[in-house]
Amino acid sequence: MRRLRVLLLAVLVLPIHIVLTARPAAARPDVAARNWIVMDGASGDVLDAQEPHQRTAIASLTKMLTALVAVERADLEQVVTVMRSDLIRGSSAGLRAGERLSLRTLLYGLLLPSGNDAALAIARAVGGSPHADDQAARGRFIDWMNERAVSLGLTDTRVVNPHGLDARDHFGSAHDLALVTRAVLESPVLAPIFGAHDYSGEGHRYESTNKLWERYPGIIGGKTGWTRAAGHCLVEVAKRDGRRVIVVLLGSTSERWYDDATALLDHGFAILSPPATPEPTGHAHTTGLGGTAHAPRSWTWSLAPGAFAESPTRRWAAWSLTTRLR
Repeated sequence: MRRLRVLLLAVLVLPIHIVLTARPAAARPDVAARNWIVMDGASGDVLDAQEPHQRTAIASLTKMLTALVAVERADLEQVVTVMRSDLIRGSSAGLRAGERLSLRTLLYGLLLPSGNDAALAIARAVGGSPHADDQAARGRFIDWMNERAVSLGLTDTRVVNPHGLDARDHFGSAHDLALVTRAVLESPVLAPIFGAHDYSGEGHRYESTNKLWERYPGIIGGKTGWTRAAGHCLVEVAKRDGRRVIVVLLGSTSERWYDDATALLDHGFAILSPPATPEPTGHAHTTGLGGTAHAPRSWTWSLAPGAFAESPTRRWAAWSLTTRLR
C-alpha cells in the first residue's frame, strides 16, 4: 500500500507530460512480387519494403544504369554506327547493321522498347569505339557502370552486361534500383527520355513497353523487365498532390505485375497523405446497439517532463488522495 501511495503521489505532483497521438496505419497490400520497395521520390525515405536488399536478377531494369552512365559520359548527338555484334537475342530496338544513329535515338531505343541491341551499341560507342566492333570498349563501359553503382551507394549491385539478360554475377536489389531511379529523375537529360510514351526519329518509331500509363493517373515514368531468373519486374514513378512515389518490384508474374505496381503506388500515397480521421471526442456515430464508435486508430504514448506545472491545488489533491488510502 505504501508503494501505491508513493506512485500515485508521483503521478499527481511531479511534472510529467503524457501525450496521446493517433496515426492511421496504411494496410500493406498483398502482392505477388518477391521483392519490392516503396520510396518517397523527394526525400529518398523508404516508406515500406519487402526484402529490399536481396540480391537477385534484375533483367532489363539494368538499362536504367546503362542510360545514366551513357548520358554522363557522352553527348546525345554523338553518332554511332551499328555493328552486327550489337544485334543479339531478346527485346529489340530494330537496329540494322551499318546504320548510323545518334546516341539520343539509341537511348530512346534502350528505354522505350527495351532494346538489347541498343544497349550493346551504346556500351561500345560510349566505351570508346563508336564506329568499330570492340569488345574491350564494352568492357570499359561495364566497368564504369559498376563504378557508378558504388558512387550512388548501391551495395547490392554488380553488372556484367549493359542489357540485363541473365548472367552469372549480374544482380541488383529493389533498394538499389530505387536509388538509380532517383538519379535518373534528377538528370535533366535523361528524365525526359525515361518519361516518354513514344519517340520517332532517324527512321525508327518506338513506344514504351510500360502499360501502366493506360491505367494509373499520374504516372511520370517507368521501365519493364523480364527474364526467366528475374521474373516480371517493374519500376514505376507517379505523382499525386505534389508528392512523388517510386515503386520497384522484382519477381512478380505476368498476371500480377501491373496490379502489384498499382497496389504499391496506392500504398505509398496513403502513407504520405493519410486520410483525415475524426478526433476521439467528436464526430462519433451511433452503433446498432445505441453506443458510439470511432474510426480505428493507431495510438502512441509518450512521456516527457515539464507538462503539468506543480501548484498548491495539485499538492492538496495528492495529500487528499494519499490520506484516504491510509
